[in-house]
Amino acid sequence: MTLLKRDSERVASLEGLRGLAALAVVFFHVRYLTGFIGSNAHLFVDLFFVISGFVMARAYETTLVDRAGFATFVWRRFGRLYPLFLFSTLVFVLARVLQKGLMAHGVDLPLLDADVAQATGAIGGLPLPGMQSSLAEKITETTGYLLLLHGLGLFNHDILNFPSWSISTEFYTYLIFGLICLTVPVARRVPLYLALAIGGAVVAVGASIYSLDCLDPKAVTVCLDLGYDYGMSRCLAGFFAGCLLARLPRPATVHPALGAIQAGLLVAVIGTMALISRSPAWSLVVPLVMGALVYTVSADQGPVARFFSTRPLQFLGEISYSVYLLHVPLVMMFDIVIPRRPNPTAGVVFMLLLVVLARLSYLYVETPSREWFRRRFRVLPAPPPARLEAVGTTAPTSRPPLH
Repeated sequence: MTLLKRDSERVASLEGLRGLAALAVVFFHVRYLTGFIGSNAHLFVDLFFVISGFVMARAYETTLVDRAGFATFVWRRFGRLYPLFLFSTLVFVLARVLQKGLMAHGVDLPLLDADVAQATGAIGGLPLPGMQSSLAEKITETTGYLLLLHGLGLFNHDILNFPSWSISTEFYTYLIFGLICLTVPVARRVPLYLALAIGGAVVAVGASIYSLDCLDPKAVTVCLDLGYDYGMSRCLAGFFAGCLLARLPRPATVHPALGAIQAGLLVAVIGTMALISRSPAWSLVVPLVMGALVYTVSADQGPVARFFSTRPLQFLGEISYSVYLLHVPLVMMFDIVIPRRPNPTAGVVFMLLLVVLARLSYLYVETPSREWFRRRFRVLPAPPPARLEAVGTTAPTSRPPLH
């Protein structure tokens, strides 16, 4: 029987980078703080996908080799994602009930964002999915949401806690990855990863250009702002790009130019995001630069990698999942007190509250539930790791363990 390495193994620099990315996504949905990073920070979701693919490939590609291993992998991934997904949904619903209750008693609240209104129902009744859905449609949408189907293009609008579309796509991408590991020999996976990454990218770019019309300077949409509709394409592109990066030889940890390359890529991420306001096409470049940054810091060496590995950023990385899923419900509650508009003081207060809430969620929701699911499958010593064939070489190269 295959037995898996513990999925607590991680790359410290990528953990810190994930924490910064989660904060950037919060800026995208919160208007207390403004700036070019916040206005284009939906692109950091693609960074999540790349990191996830990289880490999953490093941790599981050579140990997930039979049905028992696949079942364990799926169980743990479900246990990692679903408990907080369900908890954040309950908080979202409670926030909407509170909003509607206050409005029913004459409290004047700011107008809901279109996405919140559409996801919860803007008129009458409890906050069930769909703005104008029938009861049967509401039941179908709620069932699809609870089955994590709401990010697969099956519905024509957001449902409930709308940032969770990415959790939907990531879970089913995990299944695809696990099935590939189960059925395709290690040496033959690169072409499949490449096809999935390129295919996803083509669909995402095509949807951005032809569905969102994002290259039109007068358009109100932004490139790659795809979720419930074409979000799966973004996830496939980013995740399997991360798997491909994991196949590359590790960056030369002592190369004198490593620090300069890392710094240059970090500046390039910020610079390309700044250029989006002048030319929306730069949005399509940002995920590529982010992927290169992930690769160069993945050995946990170099000044930028060390910066991402500092204790404050490790803390942010640790709570990043809770930050991501709880920020919209908190915004809804915060709106009751302070309407959303540029307000640095309100922004700082909001971020502090979010960090506290996310830490509590990590301690009392994420960790206990993850450990419960992990205990259901006993972890035994992993067999000697198989050898991954590095891209562009004919000789296999061993893959060092994660830090």
